Amino acid sequence: DPQPAIKTLTPTLNPMTAADPLWSKQPHRDRPRAICATASKAWVMLGGTEDAPGSEVAVVELSTGQTLRRVKLASSPWSCALGPKGRYLVVTLRYADHAVVLDTTTDEEIARIAVPFYTEYVGFRPDGKRVFLTNRWKDSVLWWDVSTADGFEVLKRSYSGRAAEDPMGTPAGENPTTMAFSSDGSLVFVGSATSLSVAVIRTDTGALVDVDKNPQTTTRGAPPGISH
Repeated sequence: DPQPAIKTLTPTLNPMTAADPLWSKQPHRDRPRAICATASKAWVMLGGTEDAPGSEVAVVELSTGQTLRRVKLASSPWSCALGPKGRYLVVTLRYADHAVVLDTTTDEEIARIAVPFYTEYVGFRPDGKRVFLTNRWKDSVLWWDVSTADGFEVLKRSYSGRAAEDPMGTPAGENPTTMAFSSDGSLVFVGSATSLSVAVIRTDTGALVDVDKNPQTTTRGAPPGISH
């Protein structure tokens, strides 16, 4: 079946031109944003720059270091997450209104899931049944219930039925970014460099446990790299 059309945001043209005495020609920059890897391959998100967003994911063979191919997607591949078995790769596209799913055996796009613009970071709960996503526009965390038993299927979205411009998701500080899960998968910790805070969210209900700058509450049980 054909995939739904993806809408993308278009950056405003840089007002600095060759007529400006400080202007200089800039080289193309892929600017890798994130890497997901199995034992044999790595997928590199080529987000590009704000003026010239990228639209490709580079697939690298780890045994040789060679780029096997570049997968063309929509604007600004930003983050990625592999399902627990490594078969499916979810890719967020910062300036697009969908996330995409790649089949890692073929590197082909097999699904598109509607999300708000500026959905940036993504992670699978350890059991592989729920996917969490941070959204810079909404200052929140969203989630999908998924099944990978027979292909990749989204069973439920936490924001279903909401208009794109409406508030949605679990509040997680300003511009939430990276996330990590507790060892038992019951909590997800979401960092916000803008708020200088960590949000703690239950992964079964999506309910907010705590969000503040107090390490006595927000870092209890947090994995290394997410606490402060």
